[in-house]
Amino acid sequence: MKVIRCLLYFYLFCFSLPALAIYDLVSINVTPKTNETEFCFYLDSKQHDALYLAFSQDYQNLTFIDENQDYSIFDGSHPAYFLKKDNPKSLPMNAKCFTKITLNTKLSNMQLYAVVAEPEEDVVKSAENNALKYVRFFDGFASLPEHEKQWTVMVYMVGSDLEYGLGSLKGAASQDILEMVQGSAQLTQDNVNLVLTTGGSTRQAWKTVKRSVIQNGQQYVLEDLGKQNMGQPETLSNFVTWATQKFPAQHYALILWDHGVGAKGIGKDTNWQGDVITLPELKHAYQDILIQNNKLLDTVIYDACLMGSIEVADVTSNIALTMAASAELEPSHGLDYQYLLTQIAAESPQSGIDFNTIAKTGYIEHAKNKKTYNTSQITYSILDLTKMPQFRTAFSQFTTTFKDTLQQKGTLNYQNLSRGIIRAPAYPYKKSSGLSIAATNSTFSSTTGIVLDSLHKINDTVISIDLYNILQTVDGGLGQFKQDADNVLAALDQLITDYETNENVKQVKTDAGRISINIDLSYTDYLSVLPEPYQQFHDGLVYYDERRQQDSSRTEGNNICFNGAICAFAQWLELYLDDVLGIEAYYGQQIDGNAKVHLIEHDFYTYQTEQTQSINLPVDGYKACQYQLCNEQSCEDITVSKHHNLLTAEVILNESPAILTFCPLDNEQWSVCQVVQQYDGIWGRDSVLYGGENITPLLMTLSQDVRIQATVQKNQPFNVEQPNTLFLKRNCDIQKASVWALHYGNSSQATIDLLCDDADCVCTENDTDEGCQNIGHKAGVFLNVDF
Repeated sequence: MKVIRCLLYFYLFCFSLPALAIYDLVSINVTPKTNETEFCFYLDSKQHDALYLAFSQDYQNLTFIDENQDYSIFDGSHPAYFLKKDNPKSLPMNAKCFTKITLNTKLSNMQLYAVVAEPEEDVVKSAENNALKYVRFFDGFASLPEHEKQWTVMVYMVGSDLEYGLGSLKGAASQDILEMVQGSAQLTQDNVNLVLTTGGSTRQAWKTVKRSVIQNGQQYVLEDLGKQNMGQPETLSNFVTWATQKFPAQHYALILWDHGVGAKGIGKDTNWQGDVITLPELKHAYQDILIQNNKLLDTVIYDACLMGSIEVADVTSNIALTMAASAELEPSHGLDYQYLLTQIAAESPQSGIDFNTIAKTGYIEHAKNKKTYNTSQITYSILDLTKMPQFRTAFSQFTTTFKDTLQQKGTLNYQNLSRGIIRAPAYPYKKSSGLSIAATNSTFSSTTGIVLDSLHKINDTVISIDLYNILQTVDGGLGQFKQDADNVLAALDQLITDYETNENVKQVKTDAGRISINIDLSYTDYLSVLPEPYQQFHDGLVYYDERRQQDSSRTEGNNICFNGAICAFAQWLELYLDDVLGIEAYYGQQIDGNAKVHLIEHDFYTYQTEQTQSINLPVDGYKACQYQLCNEQSCEDITVSKHHNLLTAEVILNESPAILTFCPLDNEQWSVCQVVQQYDGIWGRDSVLYGGENITPLLMTLSQDVRIQATVQKNQPFNVEQPNTLFLKRNCDIQKASVWALHYGNSSQATIDLLCDDADCVCTENDTDEGCQNIGHKAGVFLNVDF
C-alpha cells in the first residue's frame, strides 16, 4: 500500500466556537513534498497579533515552538510566540507569509496545534486546559483506501472572493471544510470517501490547486499542483478522473462549490481574473470525464447560486443521472457538509435521488439553524436527469410554435405572452429594490420589481425567470400553444422529482422555485452546446423584445374622488383593470421641497387572471416615513424595499452593488442581518458584514417636468468598524407624508403618479372624507373593470 505524505489542513480538536474562528484569522499553506511536508502560516487578521504553535504526543502536555523553531515545554508561564505582526493592527490586502516550518522525523509522530490569541493570557489559559481551544492541524499521515467503498464524494471548491475578497476575510470555503472534517470524525462506518480540490482564491494557501482527502477527522493534502486555473474545464475533469481512479466506489457524487451564474456558468477563480467555467466548457469537462470513466456519475450537486436552470440541467445530463441545485441565491453557508457526510454513511443511499434528498434536508435545516431561512429566498430542486429526453421532446414542440404564435394574431398574442414574461418571477429575486425605476423603455417582472433595459444586459449576470411560472401564464385562448405549454409543464413535473421553497418565494408565486430559464439576449454562447429548441426559444424572445421596444403605450389614469363622492382634493387614481400588470407603492416625505422615496412596496398589486370585479387599493399614509441607515455617529437617508415580509435596501458596498437585508429590533429599528454583493456582474452568496467595509446608502428622489421621473443619489458612505453597530431606523412625521403609485402594462412603460403629499392622504380622527368613512383610507388606486 502506497503511503502518501500529507497533513491536516483544518481540524478541530474540540468543536468549540472560539476554535472555529481561527480560520478567519490565520491561513495555513501546506505543501507536500517527496520527503517532507512544508507549512506556511499567514496571520491575515487585524483582530489578533500573534500565532502560537505547540505539539503534543499525549494530547495533554504541550511543547511550544518559538520563532527560531526551538522547543520549550509549557511550564505555566507565558509561552513564546511562533510569529507576530510587525504592525499589530494592520491587515494587508494580500496576506503576508511571516515564516515557515518544515516537519522532520522528530515531529512525525506528534500532534501539532495552533492558536491565534491576544492577549497572551488567552494562550496560557488554553494551554492549561489541555489545548482544548487549539486547532490540531497535523496528526500522522494518510493512505489510499484498500477496498472499494459505497460512495466517493468529490468536491470541486473554488474559494474565490467567498474565501477572501475586497479587504474582508470571508472564510466561507474554510468553514465548509471544517464541517466536512467534523462529519468525518463522527463516522461509524468506513463506507464513504470524501476528496476535494481547493484553490481559486487570492487568500494565501488558496493560490495553488491542492487535492485532499478527508478521513477520521482530518484533512490530508495529497498533492499540490501549483498554479492552475480552476475556471478551465481540464482542471475539473482531471480532478474527477483522478478521484474516481484513486478512490473507487459503487456510487459517485460530484459537488461544484463557488459562485454560480446559471446559463453563464459556474466558478470564479480570482487568481485568473475571475475566470468562470462557462456552460460550453462545463459540457466539455463532462464529456472528458465520461470518456475516461465510461460511466455516468450518480449525481452532480451545485453548491452555488442560480444553478437550478434548465440549461444547466440539460448540460449536466451528459455526465450524471441526477442533479440538485437552487434557482435562487444561496446563503454563504451553503450545504451542511457535516450532516451530508454523516447521513450518507448512516443511510447508505442507493441512488442519486436518495443522495440529493439527504443534501436537500441538510441544506434546509442548516438555513433554519443559521437564521437565514426567513431572510433569504431559499429554493432547492432535485432533478431526475433520465427524464431529460421527454422534456426535450415537449420543449421542442413548445418552442417551434412560440415565435409563430407571437406573429399570428399580432397584438393579442404579444400582449398575452408579454404578461407571462413580465409576471414570471426573476432570479435573483433580491437583485432589484426598484431603484433603477427611472429607466425608460424597460421590462419589469412585476412580482419582483426587476428592471430590464430590454432583454439585453451586457456585462451583467444572465436574466433568468421562472420557467414553470411562465408556462402557467399561457392563456387558454391560444389553442394548441396552450396544450404545448401544458405538455412542457407535465414533463417538468417528471424531471423535477422534489423541490422546496420558503415563504418568501411562495408569496412571490405559489409554484415558484423549481427551475429557471435564461432570457438574456446579449449572452448566447451557451446555445451552441444545447439542443435546437433553446435556439428556437431565443429566436422567439428576439421577436418579442423587438415588439416590446416598439410599444410605447403606457397605463393612463384619471384623478378621482372615492366612489365618485364630492371631495376637495382628488386622492384616488383610476386605471382600467385589464391594462394594468403591476403597481408599486412609493412612500416617502416632502422635505425642503424635495420628494424623497423611503419605502417601495413591490407587491402592492400584480395582475390576476379572470378578474371581473373592480378593485379598491388604498394606501396607508402612515407608512410614509423617513428611513435612515445609521451607525453610532451619524445617519443617512436611504430607500428600502418591502417584498411581503422581507425588508431590503440597495447600497454600494466597497464600490460594488449590494443588497442589505434587515431583521427587526425594538423601537422602530432593524439590524443589518445579511448582505448580498455583486462582483463583476456576479451576485455572491448571502453573507454578513465585516469590519473595515464601506457602505454608501442610496436614496430615490422624484422630480417632475412633463412626467414624474425617479433618480438615485448616493449619500455619505459609512465605514463599518463594528458590523453590529450599523442599523436602520424609521422616523414618522405625518405632516410630511407623501405617496406615489408606479404602474405599468404590457409594454412595461412605467408611469409614476402622485397620490398625496403634505399629509393630505392620512385620515384623522374626525375626518369626513368618504374613503376614511368607508375603508379607513383617503388615497389609493381604483382599478375599474369598465373604464
